[in-house]
Amino acid sequence: MFEHFQQRLADNIDLKDLIHHTLISFKTTVQTQLATPNSPLRNSLDHLFDSLIHEFQTNANARDSFDTWARQSVQYLVSKHHHLIGDIVATSLSETKLSNDTLVEQIEGKIGPDLQYIRLNGAVVGGIVGVVIALIKLTLT
Repeated sequence: MFEHFQQRLADNIDLKDLIHHTLISFKTTVQTQLATPNSPLRNSLDHLFDSLIHEFQTNANARDSFDTWARQSVQYLVSKHHHLIGDIVATSLSETKLSNDTLVEQIEGKIGPDLQYIRLNGAVVGGIVGVVIALIKLTLT
């Protein structure tokens, strides 16, 4: 029955034009409402976002549920589109033409504390390995 309705809808050109004009009118109305302060749509969205923010501030379960959903969504998208990540990074870097110094500065700005932790761990592990090697050398000689 649905396929029959869909076929009749596809065959009716006048209805296609009506739907097309209705959607364009809807799009224009939404854009106007979003661009106008205190419009009914903006007020409704403001109220919705205020309610969501309040819910996240007061309800740990809501935060945890959203966090779980967001993590799962990101993991799914990354696993599904992992082949695009390298292309996106390469395109972004080639289009922005960042110098090496600027690129290093941006990376360190984003992951600086982690780099410091890695450096500290490397120094500690390197020191311990050096002491062990020195002790082995002293023991064998």
